[in-house]
Amino acid sequence: MSRNVTVRAVRPHDTADGLRQPGDEYERPEAEAKALAAQGVVTITKATRKPQE
Repeated sequence: MSRNVTVRAVRPHDTADGLRQPGDEYERPEAEAKALAAQGVVTITKATRKPQE
């Protein structure tokens, strides 16, 4: 089971939802957020609940 986490952009980058600018906060699945954080694109700010299906 995957959970979502809130991330904050630290560099401009393109997502499926459009261009994100530094300071933007949005939710992503934990695995994707960790990959983006490893690239230095975002920082993980907090874990959120699993999305309701």
